[in-house]
Parts: sequence; structure tokens; C-alpha cells
Amino acid sequence: QFSLAELLQSLAATVQPQCPAGGRLTLPAPDAALRLTGGLESLTGALANLCLNAFEAGARTVTVERLPAALGQLWLTVSDDGPGMAPTLRGRAFEPFVSGRPGGTGLGLAVARSVIERHQGTLRLADSAIGCRFEIALLARVTRGPAVLESQEA
Repeated sequence: QFSLAELLQSLAATVQPQCPAGGRLTLPAPDAALRLTGGLESLTGALANLCLNAFEAGARTVTVERLPAALGQLWLTVSDDGPGMAPTLRGRAFEPFVSGRPGGTGLGLAVARSVIERHQGTLRLADSAIGCRFEIALLARVTRGPAVLESQEA
């Protein structure tokens, strides 16, 4: 198990060194009480793939947002301000070996979806007026430890 805070920290550590000059990754506030089950590294890789694909496609800003969700779920979006995906590719975005970039393998989105599904989640390409927007749903639970009292000495 790991927390959303750990996932976001791992994502930042993976993506930020690879951001292009002038590129910006924006992340939601970390939450150590929200726990996820599975592989931290594999989920980091899936999310990093979405972010790095956006930068490679020409996005200057990639934003990861946490959306309100039902108890037991975590909803995240990964959106960018890039050129978006060609309409002819949108229906095939998650098919292996389908790529809109010269030199692209077409495996990134297929692998990202597979990783998220192995974590009992879903990944979908959502409609967006600008760039691309991916929606991710994952199983999560909130854990609250015992209250910690801080004392101040005068």
C-alpha cells in the first residue's frame, strides 16, 4: 500500500527531470490519508507516460487534478494544453501500435491502460476543448491514524 502523497511525489520525481524547457507539471495537493493498493512504481509509470506523451506532443503545461469521488474511489485527470489528438486516432488511442507521432511505438497508452486496469481502475480519453484529457479512476481508501497532540512549552 502507498498514499496518494507518495504517488504524486514519485510522479513529480519521474516527470520533472524530463520536462522540456519551459514545461510545467502541476499536481494536486498531496493526501497521505488516501491509500492505494498495488505497485507504486507501475502506477507512477502509467501516469508519467500520460504526462510525458503530452510534453512530447508539444504541450507546455500538464495538469494532474483530483476530482471529487465516491467513497472507495480516487478520480484523477491528466490534461494538457497541447495540440490534442487527431479525431481519426481518438477511437483507437489505446490500441497497441497505433501512434499519432512520427517514431512513436504506439504502446504507451495501451500499457498505461493495462497497468491501471490491473489496479482495478479505468483509464479513458475524455472530450476536451484544448489538448488531451485523460480520466483515471482507482480504488482507494481513507485511513486516519490516531490524533497527534502537539504540546508547546512556554
